[in-house]
Amino acid sequence: IAHFEGRFAIWTALTAATDQELSVATQRILALKERLAELDFIDQVEVLAAAAFVATRTHDDPRPSYDSLRHRLAALPPAAANQILRQGSLGITADASNLRDGVGV
Repeated sequence: IAHFEGRFAIWTALTAATDQELSVATQRILALKERLAELDFIDQVEVLAAAAFVATRTHDDPRPSYDSLRHRLAALPPAAANQILRQGSLGITADASNLRDGVGV
């Protein structure tokens, strides 16, 4: 669905309750991550957040997704990056300034 890929990724990650659902969610989110350059900026951020979220739940390394997310957020003015992170829909509970600045997470 055009322009809802990020939202789809977030909800897919957040609603996966069983190991099987988490496996399916991971596959779907990784498929979206492979198309990242085709997505708009907000969708890119949301897909990366979802990828980091499922990686954490599957005990995979979330750092590559977080690093890409930090890179994209660093390109924004700080107020815009903080607004994106504070909207609360990314599945990220880290302090916005820590994620934006590459500290913490």
